[in-house]
Formats: sequence, structure tokens, C-alpha cells
Amino acid sequence: MSSNPFMKPLITGGLVVAGDKFIFNEPDMTRSLYFGGATAVGVYGASLVANSLPNLGKVGFVDGKTLELRLAEIGLSAGLGYGLNRFVLKNDPRLSLMYNKIALIAGADFLAEYITDYMENRPLSFFA
Repeated sequence: MSSNPFMKPLITGGLVVAGDKFIFNEPDMTRSLYFGGATAVGVYGASLVANSLPNLGKVGFVDGKTLELRLAEIGLSAGLGYGLNRFVLKNDPRLSLMYNKIALIAGADFLAEYITDYMENRPLSFFA
């Protein structure tokens, strides 16, 4: 986990804004910023919840706690970020993009984990 609890959420939110703007060609920057902000809040909330999960032990060649933490973070981040964006902010009129936006959140979370590892001089390993 990050030593600064806000670094990963901010990076994830920024990646989501960029993806929404340039991959999905969202013309309204305000919508992209709301989506990124909702995702950042979702990532922060997910990290708080995921840290309280019990340890599974060793799962194959991977530490079970780390694997569980990463999967919970990605799932909760995607769910919370999309839910906040769609239902609280009422920001997503195009329901056809729902799965694409959830995939964008999950991908941004994955990349943000590597970016924060690099910035904090930790080994670049998602599951170790």
C-alpha cells in the first residue's frame, strides 16, 4: 500500500479523466472530471475497506492477503466509482458505456498501483 493514502486515488482519478476524454471521446470536460472524482473517492473508500479483510494465507505462488487486497480494491473501486458517478452525480446518460467505464476504472486502478510502486521505489509487482 501507498505511504500517502491519497496518492493512488488521485492518480487513478487522473487516469480515468484522461481515458474518458481521449478513449471515450467525452465532449464535456465537467463530466469527465466528475467521473474521475467519483473514481478517486471510490478508490480511497475501497482501500479503507480492503485493508480490514482477513488474511487468506498463501494462494499458489502469491501471498493471499496481497491478492485478496488487490482484487477487493479493483472490484470495490470500480463499483463505488461507477455507482457514485451514475447514481449520486447523475453523470452517465449513456448506459451503453457502462461496462467500458467499469473496465476503465479497473485498468486505471491497476496502472495506478504500478505508478505508485514506482514513485515510492517499491518493487513493481502487483501481486507480491
